[in-house]
Amino acid sequence: MVLPPDLPEIRLSAIVYRVVREGLDPLATVASLKAAGRFNPASEFGALYTSLDAATATKEVARGLRQRGVDPAQFPSGAWWIYELEVKIETVLDLTDSDVLQKAGMQRDALTASEVHATREIAAEARRRSYQALLVPSAAAPRSKNLVVFLDKLPGPPIVLSSRAVNFQEESL
Repeated sequence: MVLPPDLPEIRLSAIVYRVVREGLDPLATVASLKAAGRFNPASEFGALYTSLDAATATKEVARGLRQRGVDPAQFPSGAWWIYELEVKIETVLDLTDSDVLQKAGMQRDALTASEVHATREIAAEARRRSYQALLVPSAAAPRSKNLVVFLDKLPGPPIVLSSRAVNFQEESL
């Protein structure tokens, strides 16, 4: 997919949330680099997957586990942690903006569909154009948004503000 050259970029200063297994660095992108994700192909570049709210971050991880045949409720409290991160990003491609989607000839549903070839192409193209992040609709929470950060494009890492254990059994998933 080729993105039009005149797509706008926005600045974003926000608190975002990321859920990771106990003991893992919340700013690491190694797992996404190895296994790929919705917005990054394996072995090409890593991405830091975050959400604009804590509930969505938890739902995204629970959804991913279920897709791999794993029941999130099997994990005890403390097996997964949610981190609150402060981000300041200068160049974000907002794929939740209907005008941007129309200009790019994209449908919102294509960004959350199970087929990820197009989303990976979009991310690769945006990254080549020096976007530092993508603001995208959540596949796990229809009215929510995720921020996919290309850490290697940022001048510095997000700031970790806090963390707490996630209990998938108690979360409303």
